[in-house]
Amino acid sequence: MREDQCEVEPAEVHDVLGLKSTPKALLVRTGSNPEDLIWVPKSIIDEDSDVHEPGDTGTLRVPEWWAKKEGLA
Repeated sequence: MREDQCEVEPAEVHDVLGLKSTPKALLVRTGSNPEDLIWVPKSIIDEDSDVHEPGDTGTLRVPEWWAKKEGLA
């Protein structure tokens, strides 16, 4: 892991719905547009996130570097 990926506050993505799950990733909808779908690696979802599984709703907490890379922050 790169140094800039360690020990930073997670980014918060609001209004997220968990849709589908695989052993390694969670498909989520961000916002109210049904087209705003993204696969999130389960390994980067913060333990304090509201969204971990299909059916979960609320705030998704992920590393800021990843949220920026995916255009979520």
